Order: sequence, then C-alpha cells, then structure tokens
Amino acid sequence: MISEGEKEEIRTLLKVGRSRTLNFAVCMGEEPVETVFVIHRRVKPLVLGRQAKADGTTPKVAKGRMEVDGRTLKLCCEGTVPTGLSKNLKKYLKILKLMMTVELVDEVAPLPDEDGLDEDVVQEAEPVAAESATEPPAAPEPEVSPEQTRYETMFKMMTPKIDQIEHSDHPNALKIAAIRDLAVRRAESGDYRTANKALSSLAAHI
Repeated sequence: MISEGEKEEIRTLLKVGRSRTLNFAVCMGEEPVETVFVIHRRVKPLVLGRQAKADGTTPKVAKGRMEVDGRTLKLCCEGTVPTGLSKNLKKYLKILKLMMTVELVDEVAPLPDEDGLDEDVVQEAEPVAAESATEPPAAPEPEVSPEQTRYETMFKMMTPKIDQIEHSDHPNALKIAAIRDLAVRRAESGDYRTANKALSSLAAHI
C-alpha cells in the first residue's frame, strides 16, 4: 500500500521535474499499486535501481533520467526497458490522482551540476539579505503553533536515528532521507501539518 508520505513525496518531486531533470528508478509491480517509483535530484540511477528492486516485488526494473512536460512524464531509460513500463507507471500515477501520460524518449535535458545548484541557492538568498539590511527591525515573532511544536519535537527525537540509518546499509535509507527532506521543506514553507504527516509516515520505516 502506498503511504500518504510517499504519495506526497512523488507529487512534490514531479513538480520539481517541470523545471529540471531528475534521476529515477521503477520496479514494476504485478499490480500498479505494488509498483515502486523512486526519484532523486542527485543519487545515480544505478543506486536508485537497486533501491527500487529491494523495495519491489518483481525483477522488472527500469532506471535513468526523467523530466515532466505539461502532463507528460518523459523517461530516458538506461539499459533494457521492461515491457509495459509506460502503461504500468501511468496506472500507478493514476492511483496518486495524477492523470499523466508516460512517454519513453531517447534524450532529456542534461542534469545541472551541484555547483550550479549551490549558485542558485546563493543567488536566491542574496536579494533577501540585501533588503534586510535597509529594513526596520523585525516585529516580534508570532507565538509558536501547536503543529510547529509537534513538528519540532518529533524532528528532534527522530533525527539521531535518521542520521544513523543514512550512514548505514539500511535498505530504506534513500526513502527515509527523501521523506525527511520533504518534511523539512514543508516545515520551512510553514506547512507544519503536511510536515507532521511526513514524519508520522517516516516513523513506520525507522
């Protein structure tokens, strides 16, 4: 069964795929609900393929790079492509309430390098820093909400265990890191309700 945390993670990364190329791996299930779809910004397709196979129920694995063009998911696969991949993945996405077509292509945009990503972060942050230098002192921070308090408590309790898993050979290390990253992103945007759902889902893996 696909957890809510996994559904939210896939939806979020597919949105990212509209603006940049991502690495992916799929392990087709006998039924679409059993399919494992793993996406990551920097982890290599070979590693993702091993993760998908470990989490999946069949040997039918595809891996490579992907991008999203409108409502079309474009997959550029490395090596042999399992028969029925497009159809299976389309049905899987439908379970996530994502009505998309899946297209196998020979090429997608190149991946940006990590240095480029770092520059984007710096450039995005610099204007904020410049503006803050001329702004009047900030108003007192609002009271912390119960959702935020719950998030901060759960995150503090779970972080040592997550860090330990990330540096081990745990079979779900990549999935755990991805869900943790989702929770952090949601919390940073102020969406503590979704962040708490992601952490609750994560608790089942650790």
